Amino acid sequence: MAKWLWAVPVLCVQLAAPAMGQVVGATVEVSGMACPFCAFGVEKRLRKVEGVSSIEVVMAEGRAILTARDGASIDPAGIPEAIRKAGFTPGRVEA
Repeated sequence: MAKWLWAVPVLCVQLAAPAMGQVVGATVEVSGMACPFCAFGVEKRLRKVEGVSSIEVVMAEGRAILTARDGASIDPAGIPEAIRKAGFTPGRVEA
């Protein structure tokens, strides 16, 4: 039994590692975009999210794809707020 006690802390660290890792990319659903100006407004607000380098807004699919700056991590908590400030409804965020 003592042989397995070392495995518990190692397992806990491995399970927590993804939560503490860098977010180098994210995709978010955006509801309500109807024109190129809508997409531009979403892009403009998402550029202010910490760590974001580039954004691709796919208006036809209702989503935005964010990429982090080199060595930086995107703040996923800031994504829905940025979309709300642009006047749209955020959906699911996948980091």
